Amino acid sequence: VEQSSSFFSSTLPQYSHFRCCHPQHVFRDVIRVEEICGECYTLLMTDQNLRTKEIKEFFKGDVEGTLATLELYSHDTSLFEVRPELVTFPKDAEDISALVRYVATENKKGAKLSLTARSAGTDMTGGALTESIVVECMRYLNKFISMGEDEASVQPGMFYRDFDKETLKHGLILPSYTASREICAVGGMAANNSGGEKNLMYGKTERYVRKLKV
Repeated sequence: VEQSSSFFSSTLPQYSHFRCCHPQHVFRDVIRVEEICGECYTLLMTDQNLRTKEIKEFFKGDVEGTLATLELYSHDTSLFEVRPELVTFPKDAEDISALVRYVATENKKGAKLSLTARSAGTDMTGGALTESIVVECMRYLNKFISMGEDEASVQPGMFYRDFDKETLKHGLILPSYTASREICAVGGMAANNSGGEKNLMYGKTERYVRKLKV
């Protein structure tokens, strides 16, 4: 069954490398599927991973294992491509703790699972990529929590650009921002000890982190 290309182009991830099984459906460029049949679309959007059901039993956030999602999270801004087994979207710290307990239990049974935290995915070294479970923080853990006299508390999935707007209201700035300041997230800056144009004078992110809840 053939469907219109406009519908599928809007619902598939932007960076998709799947070829449709229909012989007349081909790439028009290297990053977007212009046409895809209903059969292939169903394959892309159906979660066939058995762990998804297990994790959903204790997890409040979202768990996705469709081929479309896995393809999307197989990339950051590096040249690497590593497909994860699952992508999870925790809603709070308890979700993450529950994931840690689950992975520890499964690994005692012989599994080889790991958790890789991911925010905006602007890392250029493949640090956000994994063959196991992605813990994606942008969907829910993206809030500005509080502002003190000279410090701020923030969740890892908040864009630096939004964090910057909040601190500037108090005449303060986190000066270790990178060239990707408009698209990077605070969690990634902390994880990578990021720095940029103000490094020589102000130092990298490690200089400004007082406390991490991990």
